[in-house]
Amino acid sequence: MGEFKFVFKCLLFSSFVIFVSQYKWNDETLEAKAEYAFVKSETAEKLREVAAGGVKLIRTTTETVVEYVKNKVTHAEGGVQHESSRSY
Repeated sequence: MGEFKFVFKCLLFSSFVIFVSQYKWNDETLEAKAEYAFVKSETAEKLREVAAGGVKLIRTTTETVVEYVKNKVTHAEGGVQHESSRSY
């Protein structure tokens, strides 16, 4: 019975949030204002730039480590080192 009460409270809270988000303020809903704040604001743009930099860092580090390991394996085997033929 406790689970039912929890689900019912969550349903009521969600309904309240949806109801309030549709309230219009200066010819714009609160939902639209929140979307702007989360998606199009200056802070969101800075976060996207930071995330893109993190992805670039991870990609560059991974490629460097893979090339280092390939060079070590090739050197240990005594074979000829070949350039990576992978294209981007």
